[in-house]
Amino acid sequence: MVRRRPKNASRLSIDTFDATLDAEQVAANALRPANHEVVILRVSDTGRGIPTEDISHVFEPFFTTKSVEAGTGLGLAMVYGTVTQHGGHIAVESRVMGGTTFVITLPAAEGTPEPFQPPPQRTAPSARSVQGRILVVEDEPQVRAVFAGALRSRGYEVIEAADGLEALAKVE
Repeated sequence: MVRRRPKNASRLSIDTFDATLDAEQVAANALRPANHEVVILRVSDTGRGIPTEDISHVFEPFFTTKSVEAGTGLGLAMVYGTVTQHGGHIAVESRVMGGTTFVITLPAAEGTPEPFQPPPQRTAPSARSVQGRILVVEDEPQVRAVFAGALRSRGYEVIEAADGLEALAKVE
């Protein structure tokens, strides 16, 4: 069976490559430390694009062009924070109805990478090893579940609430 893409479907492309930048390119990308050896991740789509007036805001926390139910506006802000905390740079280019491209430039690691070691298996904490009780208040069910699961795996008793009113009722 041959699957055909719908006419209005967007294509997503992800490219990675190593590069050596000259001093001017390092300065333009504000790389820390001034590393000339970089790794570049380019993510492009052929979608609707981002309106020109929104480009300067896409990395701001809680900025979104979506409806309240469709997104929080934290995704690109978190990407920006992660990239800059690792001494990198992120840029965006977009044309309305012409797609969007994000280019992430990160300093290359020095030396030889260590082989991957899977984390040790954790066992569920026993009732005697409870670290304390934590109230997690988060309106996004998936985000709340991630936080609650992470805390439970570290031995905390977790009480979950979707909003302030539910939290107050559970505290009482």
